[in-house]
Amino acid sequence: MGGLYDAGHIEQERRRLNQTIQQRHELLCNFLKDLSDEEIEDLSQYVLNFLRCHNSGELSKKPTLEKTKAFLLLFSEAAADDDANRILSYLESREFGWHNDEYYLSNSCLLRCLHSPEGHCKKSAKLDYPELAENVLSDIWGIFFDEENEISPITLFLFSYCLASLFSSILNRDGISPPFILQIACDRASALYQLIIDIIEICDVNSGLHKDCNKNEYDYRCCGYKSQIYYPTQSAAKDIDELIHNYTDSPVLVLGYENERYYNALLREVVNIPTKKRALDLKDRFNVLPVFVCPMIKENFDNVFNIDLSDFDIDGEYLRLIRDNKQMLASWVLDLVMEMDKHTIRPIRKGTVRLSSNTRSVLLHDIGLYMNQTSQRYPALTVKNSQNIGFLNFFFKKYLGVFLRLCTFDAAEKIEYVQKNGKPLQQSKNEAINWLSDLSEKNLAQLHRRYLPTPIGSAIKNKDAVRLAKQIEKHFRALKVHIRVVPTDTKEDRYIFNVDTLYETKIAEISKNADTVQRRLKEYEYFRTDLSDRTKIRLIVAKKSLQDNSLIEILRSEKFSESKMIIPYAIGYDDTGEMCVEDLKEFPHLLLGGATNSGKSVAMISLLTSIAYRHRTGDVNVLILDLLGVEESDFNLFDDQPFLSSTVITDPIAGANAILSLYEESKRRAKNKNLDELPYIVCVIDEFPRLFSNTQNKEYNNHIENAISDLLSTGRHQKIHFVLAAQNPVKEYMKKSNIANITNRIALKCAHYQNSNAILGRSGAEKLIGQGQMIFDSRLELDKRLQGSYIGKSDARKLLGEIRKTFVQHNKYPFRLGELKPNHFSIESDSESSMLMPKTRFRSEDDNLLESILWILPQKQIANYKLQKHLHIGNNVAVRLLERLEKLALIHRLNGNLGWEVLPKCFEDLPDQVIDFLKRKGVNETSIRDAFGA
Repeated sequence: MGGLYDAGHIEQERRRLNQTIQQRHELLCNFLKDLSDEEIEDLSQYVLNFLRCHNSGELSKKPTLEKTKAFLLLFSEAAADDDANRILSYLESREFGWHNDEYYLSNSCLLRCLHSPEGHCKKSAKLDYPELAENVLSDIWGIFFDEENEISPITLFLFSYCLASLFSSILNRDGISPPFILQIACDRASALYQLIIDIIEICDVNSGLHKDCNKNEYDYRCCGYKSQIYYPTQSAAKDIDELIHNYTDSPVLVLGYENERYYNALLREVVNIPTKKRALDLKDRFNVLPVFVCPMIKENFDNVFNIDLSDFDIDGEYLRLIRDNKQMLASWVLDLVMEMDKHTIRPIRKGTVRLSSNTRSVLLHDIGLYMNQTSQRYPALTVKNSQNIGFLNFFFKKYLGVFLRLCTFDAAEKIEYVQKNGKPLQQSKNEAINWLSDLSEKNLAQLHRRYLPTPIGSAIKNKDAVRLAKQIEKHFRALKVHIRVVPTDTKEDRYIFNVDTLYETKIAEISKNADTVQRRLKEYEYFRTDLSDRTKIRLIVAKKSLQDNSLIEILRSEKFSESKMIIPYAIGYDDTGEMCVEDLKEFPHLLLGGATNSGKSVAMISLLTSIAYRHRTGDVNVLILDLLGVEESDFNLFDDQPFLSSTVITDPIAGANAILSLYEESKRRAKNKNLDELPYIVCVIDEFPRLFSNTQNKEYNNHIENAISDLLSTGRHQKIHFVLAAQNPVKEYMKKSNIANITNRIALKCAHYQNSNAILGRSGAEKLIGQGQMIFDSRLELDKRLQGSYIGKSDARKLLGEIRKTFVQHNKYPFRLGELKPNHFSIESDSESSMLMPKTRFRSEDDNLLESILWILPQKQIANYKLQKHLHIGNNVAVRLLERLEKLALIHRLNGNLGWEVLPKCFEDLPDQVIDFLKRKGVNETSIRDAFGA
């Protein structure tokens, strides 16, 4: 006794309770008397159906204290009808699914016929002969393991997930949370959608297979059970209740085709259930593992596994294979549930008391152990993903175990159901199931790599971008390159994706097959894989070549105007449209090259304009050497700019003199204690190789090379920086003067891979398309693809005019060059220059051209080697002379490397331009006429 009542009081309470129960009994009897015949029939049928579903023939069992309490409370005045309805709803939900260690079927036909000798639509067939087993496993292979069929691993995933849903209440009871809820995107009109419906029906133990029904006495041979499909309503809370009460322990399809808003609300509620903390709340009651299916995935959650198949479909042959085997597959599911080892399912108890807070089963131990083992086998995947592999494959292994129970032939018998390495694979039935179990785990692992949940916030919801990403994945997959493409950004003219490699795909395979994929996409002109960032792979796709190139926009941006760079260079824009501004001071030198019309000169104009725009106080001086050999330099528009140390130098000999003057300046600066007050010097040399090929004096060439080499090595310490440019350079020039040690390089479109190799040390620039496209290599980043900045000549003149008006010379020590005579100058200094190189007389290019014209006039045909021999010049100088002669219409190249034909036969054949040139050089008409007769 508890001590609250004495013996008299206890007896009094016993009588009071007995009287109360009798009164309730009389009330209930009177209530039954007042019921109509129809109401009595309905009540009787309701109770009988309930008992039948629970395999019970009795209306009541021995009363318990808990049932007595419930009875008394229900008949108290405090209990309302809503309370009774809630209790009824709870009890009715127990009409099917797992209860303790038994599964209650809700299909009354199956329930009646389960043990009938007549059989039923899901009766499994024994496999008495190896030949039967071979046929069955051959179909199982074609459905779940076909290596040539992309849908097989997806079917395996969905099928295993649906098998797990049959045990959802037991999993929930034992505290096993499925790692993921499954969401699939597909077209409702596709065969793939029909496949999903078929898998749901196969894995639902209560579904009836109408074409296999043998109950002819029933109308339409139909048991009346429909597969579990749910359409969300406007109330997510109501939907949750419906799922709990009506869809426990069976696969259910939640469709999002009718109302996207309701669908997403329900999905959000379901995925949040595992985080519920309140006791006896949804977390404890939610015994459902639904499959969410929608036209397009728009929500990403950490515990939702998304399989986007919106641009995917299957052929009818595969769907027929599954439907032809529907009875076999479904019968195995029913056998799996009905024959599940009760020791595995039954909760562990101590004595006769159930440990409600620590209830566990062998199932928990087996699944937990297998999930942990799986996570150790796939360290490259996240723990959650690898555990999901183990979770799904645990149930599929159990499913394959049904095959062994159905096989009655000797275990030593060999079966052949698949070929491996071109030969039939012979295995015993146990070996076959063990091998398939291991293979299913590997296939699930590959699928998880392919459909890794996208990190929250990393993807965008642009429909066109998502559709394009799926197309790209599809085309790469057709080439056996498995990747996941995630849209991360869209701009007006381009899409930007992040790419993840799957199935052991190597990064090199993406680049190798990019051109093929681009051709198959057809409408996209720009398709580039960006590997510059070692932490990720980016893919930039655009319908047209990228057009971001405004230099003025960069110069007026905060990135340029507010930067702390000393010599900022507005290089251009990257693939994403971001401005690229770099500090020339930090380079400290730049090598730049490209083919004709690639945008090389424009790139240097952008550099010079960047310097002029930023420095209007004389803190940076510029020296320009344009050695391209054209009559009018592109850089002449800078001639009146006060930041120049000299007018644009176009003669190679004068350029060489300028280099030597710069060399002397560097020596003076090395001794100057006030270096900080001196301006920076940027020396820009277009066609720098001509510095080494315009004289026959090798000693002088060496002296120029040594001067440039020293400037490249030590110039940064004296605030001197070089920009060296060349048109289609070759490696020969890269070996000169420490040029190969320049780490910052820009390659525009090159004529040949060898030119790209000379600039970058690798091929690639020959594949660039369009003017201004470039590859930028720096010490910190390689292979940065850019669209070079651009400014038109009229805009450039206008901008430079404004700059000139606002220029104020503040620096007290500007670097200025005096007059540099191109002809007949010598270097005489008190330094080691005079010891390194004697006085030497040099010939300018115009001098060479004059001698060339007078030499060819009396001849009918000339050759390169004869010109070199006559003028004592090298091949490069000779090639340039021949080009100028050809432009002047003096010679014409013959086919077959036969040299050049001389076109003018007399004085009257000479072009006026040539006559004017000769007269300017002091050759009169008589001398010209005499040259033809020489």
